[in-house]
Parts: sequence; structure tokens; C-alpha cells
Amino acid sequence: MRSYKIFHKIITITLATVTLLSAGNINFTSHYGARTVALNGLYFAGRDGTANLFNNPAMLIYTTGKSLELTMIDQTGQQVWDSPVRALYKNYRADDFALGFGGIWGISSNLSLALSYLRQINYAVDWPYAMLRTSGSNAVVMTMDLYNRIQLNTLAIGAAYKFRTWSVGGAVHVNYLVNKMAFPLANEAWIDLPATQAAYQFHYDQSAWCPSFSIGLNWEILKNLRLGATLRTDISTSIKGDAKSDMLIDLARFDTTWTEPWPPSTTSISSKLELPLMIGAGLLYQINDVLMVNVDASISIWDALQKQLMVDYSSDDWSESPILSRTDTVTGFQANTFYFPHKNSLDFGIGLDYKSDLGIDMRFGYRFSQSPNVPLSYSQFFPGVDQHILSLGIGMERKEYILNVTVAYAIGAEKQITKSANPNWYGRYDSDTLIPALTLMYKL
Repeated sequence: MRSYKIFHKIITITLATVTLLSAGNINFTSHYGARTVALNGLYFAGRDGTANLFNNPAMLIYTTGKSLELTMIDQTGQQVWDSPVRALYKNYRADDFALGFGGIWGISSNLSLALSYLRQINYAVDWPYAMLRTSGSNAVVMTMDLYNRIQLNTLAIGAAYKFRTWSVGGAVHVNYLVNKMAFPLANEAWIDLPATQAAYQFHYDQSAWCPSFSIGLNWEILKNLRLGATLRTDISTSIKGDAKSDMLIDLARFDTTWTEPWPPSTTSISSKLELPLMIGAGLLYQINDVLMVNVDASISIWDALQKQLMVDYSSDDWSESPILSRTDTVTGFQANTFYFPHKNSLDFGIGLDYKSDLGIDMRFGYRFSQSPNVPLSYSQFFPGVDQHILSLGIGMERKEYILNVTVAYAIGAEKQITKSANPNWYGRYDSDTLIPALTLMYKL
């Protein structure tokens, strides 16, 4: 009876916590099931239900019978950019709650199928931004939107097959990739044309459907030792959408030499957006009946991808405007070009899983996650630093229910960027992120 009370209290407290926390992740770190998050976030040789569709499909073979899953993951983070010129910035703790669900069918001891929806990437940074501009006796204070959001929403279907001590698995991912940006540009003509605005807001909203794939391998080296390896393909696709701003039309209206039709305030845009190939491997060793340890590592191949995110405008007025093709000395942004992270990034982690006398699994994990940023790509759009991630989780099984609950905390490794390395965005970068996760499985 006592264990059932604990089980119900954990569900209630965790649901309340996940609902109240805000989210914000400024690295491209993916988080899957709560068990995986607890055991370092990689867990390539471990069993974790539908989460294995994303980190190693071969491990699906260890889930027997039929089951349904619900996963909730949130991230509440604080990013810091301390600029010697533009002062100290701390971002909003924007709400980017992620919900996943799916099911597994273990057809036999040699064959399993699975289907799942999950937001693989939930990159979000949203800053408060205010601008003070003066000219003679005129002074203007403006508040502007400043954010960058990249989401990869994935529907995955996969299978795993076992023969002797080996199992192989694969998954097809149908992805909906979304990128939303907002930033200001200062108006250099405002001093001579005070009827115009001192700065103008820009909003970009782009998206695309695209495929990707993951394959996995598992080898049971001994009864208590197994090796898992996985590969997730890269994504390279053209995203399309709209850009909105009144800057060009306002400046044209006050230009006495303008004879053409007014530039549009909205135009269609397109960009190429790429995400990296990931290769990972891990060992899972069962020390005794109550204790297991896992060690994992991965590399994401960013170096082969784009170095800049380029924006193409369908409007000639937008594409030919010199204002949009030069760096704004006040805000640091260039409207049609954004430096993109492009350094190969390494992740390494270790996890411990202990079965207590109460029938509760206690889990501990550590992960080092390297930022793909190079000095030139650091900005308020891409402020991510290396992270040390500590995690603590529990797991309980009661009749047809399995509950996994985890809380992870990512501590940023402060990074100092010099003016010579990045003239527009130099300064100190830092972060910290809290990541609560819950996975509930129901056995059919």
C-alpha cells in the first residue's frame, strides 16, 4: 500500500512541476524518454521504449508485448550575454513545452515494431530588447522582439530484429522543421527623417517537411554486457515562409526621388537549413542484480554543413536593398545573413541504475555536451556554450503501468569571445538549464 501511495504522489507532483516550469534550450541537444535523460541523455545500449526510435532503434527488441507511452519534457533556461558595449542581457524563460506519444508492439522475442511522435529539437532563445536613440533634442525608447526558434517535430516508425546475440533496427523519420526569427534594425535615416521610426522590427517565419533516418546495432557481448551503436542521418532542406517589416515601405514613402511602386511590407522568403549527422556508441554493464552502469559517447558532424544561414527574398525591393545586406552597427544584425554554428560537437556521458528494496529504480547521470558554436557564430541568436548536465531520476512499475521521472540540470561553461574573433557579438556567454521529464507507459 505504501508503494502505491508513493507512485500516485510522484505522478501528481511531477505533472504539476512540468506544467508550471517554463522552457528554453539554447543548444541543439535532443532529449527523449525520461529514463534516457536520467542515464546521461545518450543511453545507446539501453532500453527505453519508443525513445529508442531516436537514439538506437535496435534496442526496441528488449520491449515485449504491446504498450502505449506518453512523454513530457520541459526545459527552463537562463542564458547570459555580457557585452562590454551593449551591457548585460539575460533572456526570457520562454515556454516551449514538448509532448510526445507512441506505442510498441513486441511481435515476438525476435521482432518489434514501434511508432512515435516527439519534438526532437526544441531550440529557443528569446531576449528582452529595448533601444534608446537620440538626435539633438529628440529621444526615442523602443521595445522590440528578439528571438530565434528552431523546432524539429518528428513522426517516427521503426522496427528491430534479433538473431542470436545481435539485433539491428531502423527508423524512418518524417520531420516538420520550423524556424522563426525576430530582430530589429536601426534606421540610419531617422536623424534626417524624424517622421520615420528610429528602428524597425523584422519577423521571419519559415518551415518545411523533410525526411531523415536512424539505424542501430546491438551486440550482447556477454550475458551482463552489451554494446550499442547508432547513426542518425543529417538534414538538409529548403525552408520557406514569409518576412514582415515596414522599414522599406516607410523609407520609400519619405524618399522624394522614389518613382517605383511601394516596396511590400511582406515578402516570401526561403533559406537552406541543415542539421548534422550524429554517430554514437555505448556500453551497458550489469554489475550485479541491483546495479547497472552505462557509458556513452557521440559526435555530431557540423563541420560539413552550412556556415551561414542565408535568406533569399522573392521581392526585388527586398533582395536589392543595401540596408538588408549590411551589418547594422547598432543591433549587430544583418537581415539576410546569419552566422550558423559549424563545429563538430562531442558528447560523453555515464549513468548508474540502482534497484532499491522499495521496488524503485534510482538513476543518476552525467553528460558533457559540447556546443557547436565557433567564435564567429556566437550571437544573441546562437549563444550556446558547452554544458555539464547532471541528472537524477526514478522508475516504478505497478501492474500495467511503468513511470519514469527525471530532473536534469545543465550548467554552462562560461565562454569569453574577443572583439578580434567576433566584432559584432564579443563578450561573455553563459547559461544554466533545468530539464524535468516524465514518461508513463501503459501495457496493453
